[in-house]
Amino acid sequence: ASTVFRLTYIGLIFRTNPGCSPSVLQNSWSALGFTKASPKAVRTVSMNAPENCNPRLILGSQSWARRTILQEMGIKFECIAPDIDEKATRSPIPEQLVLALARAKAKALMSDQRVNGKCASHSESIRTLLLTCDQVVVHDGKILEKPENTEQAIEFIRGYGRSPCGTVGATVLTDVETGRQWEAVDSTSIHFREMSEAEVAALARDPEALSCAGALRVEGPARGFIRRIEGDLDAVMGLRKRTVRALLEEALAAPCSP
Repeated sequence: ASTVFRLTYIGLIFRTNPGCSPSVLQNSWSALGFTKASPKAVRTVSMNAPENCNPRLILGSQSWARRTILQEMGIKFECIAPDIDEKATRSPIPEQLVLALARAKAKALMSDQRVNGKCASHSESIRTLLLTCDQVVVHDGKILEKPENTEQAIEFIRGYGRSPCGTVGATVLTDVETGRQWEAVDSTSIHFREMSEAEVAALARDPEALSCAGALRVEGPARGFIRRIEGDLDAVMGLRKRTVRALLEEALAAPCSP
């Protein structure tokens, strides 16, 4: 079964379970290493994860930005990158494409021995959750993925100075034992000022640009050219904190066994 959350910069929608006490919520977050300084949810979501189901969280990505965002949230996690051919999954609809790719990454990790093998630092009863993501940039009605070369990066970035671009990102949380998934899609809109050809070329030469969808790396030099962002900055970077928290709350409230 799959629970889909639709999230944009306008708001956050998720289910709640009002029957559980706040103390259970705090215990569940402690298992993932949350500290008092961690961001709070938009609203309190009660949870009922049993004490023997303390989770092991695996981030299915090597993205520096996503790792940094989870670290900022105070979450304990491991990184295991899935091996998939992203070009084998296609869709003209951005939301469907990113969800399909995030699901494909989860499916690949489900058969990875590093995920299913016993981890020396955990007990046999550990509950393993996979966090997989995908993101595309949308500009002038076109889906932009990672540029193939610097010339394509220049083409992408040049267009951002003419009209706003946006990001569409999917986040999928998978319970390895039960196979159940919780999903979310986040959208943003980014408005750049006009840029000279020299400025465009300089942004395209950013070593990290080729590894980002649409060559869009707002945490790098490009931030100096942005007029405004409609949405959350962390969503533009590839992983919205409020989305992660909402999905984890929903997953931890679900039974540990099929």
